[in-house]
Parts: sequence; C-alpha cells; structure tokens
Amino acid sequence: MYMIIPNRTLIIYKPGFFLYYLFYIWLFTFAVDIYFYMKNFVVLILVTILSFVPGVLFAQKKSKIKVEHTDVQRYNAKLGKDKERLIGNVVFQQENTRFYCDSAYLNRKKNKFEALGNVHIIVGDTLHIYGSHLFYEGNTKSAELYDSVRLIDKNTVLTTDHLVYNRKTKVAHYDYGGKIVSKENTLVSEKGYYHTA
Repeated sequence: MYMIIPNRTLIIYKPGFFLYYLFYIWLFTFAVDIYFYMKNFVVLILVTILSFVPGVLFAQKKSKIKVEHTDVQRYNAKLGKDKERLIGNVVFQQENTRFYCDSAYLNRKKNKFEALGNVHIIVGDTLHIYGSHLFYEGNTKSAELYDSVRLIDKNTVLTTDHLVYNRKTKVAHYDYGGKIVSKENTLVSEKGYYHTA
C-alpha cells in the first residue's frame, strides 16, 4: 500500500504499520501508567513508614519514681521479687509531683508503688490530693486513692471516698459519690469528672 502526495515524496505504508503504531502507543501509555502507579505506591509506602518514625524518635522516656526520703528501707523475699518496704516519712518524686505517706511498697522494676497512711500528693504548686491509701502507676501516671479523699485545686475542693487522678490528662474522676465545692457552686453527684488544667 502506498500513497502519493502531489509535489511530495512517496510515503510507503507496510501492512500492519498501524497495528505496530497502535501497539507502541499502548505500550508507552501502559509504561507511563505503571510508572505513576509505582510512583504513588512508593510514596504511599514511604508515608506509611515515616508515619511511625515520630512515635519512635519522639517517644517520651518514661520517668522513674525516685525515693527522696524514708526512715527505714527493707527488702524481704516474702514481699515478692523487686518489691521494697519503705517505712516512716516516705517521700517519692516523679517529675513535678511529690508523694508523701507513712509507709509504702515500691516496685522499681514496674515503676509503681502502694502508699499507706496520711497520703499527700502535691502536683506543681497548686494541686493537693489527700487520702489514706494510694496505688500509683508511674508509667501511666495514674493515681488511685481511697478513704476520705480530698482534692484541693486553688479555690475548689473535691471530696470522695474513691478517686482516680491521671497526671497526663489532668483529669480526676469518681464513681461512688462525691462533692465538689467552689466559690460559685456546690455539686453533689454519684459520678463526676474534674479537670485540674
């Protein structure tokens, strides 16, 4: 097959030329599509991998509970492995928080303690929490207090028999009845939340 164009050269088309031409066009577009799909796939993989990097790089190091003072410190196999008994004027510290009590059981490995008698927690300069019994988890920064619990935050006083306070979220809550008194209001409820921040 051939075509003559006046005043031009003779162009000869071989049979199947158009099929080859269409095949190469299809192959080129397919290659371009694959390139963009692969490019998007690689970008998606990179974004997925990099989304985990900040959590690893910027993860907060868990602060350990430190014993600032105790009159007597005992290790006893009966208490269990990694457990210590602290007796008399016990003072713990974790970051900007101090814990005072008469005696305590400390587990350094698990970063937690149980405090007994005249428990007093001071967070910063303005928040004070009192109770008779405390379970404190240093990794989650969660304090659970029992018996005649009082939380004093500036001009607000919360009283209950069971209180859970989270230092990370700065939220205290009670589930078995409590009373919150401030200059403006008095609230008595079975369950309640109090934000200290």
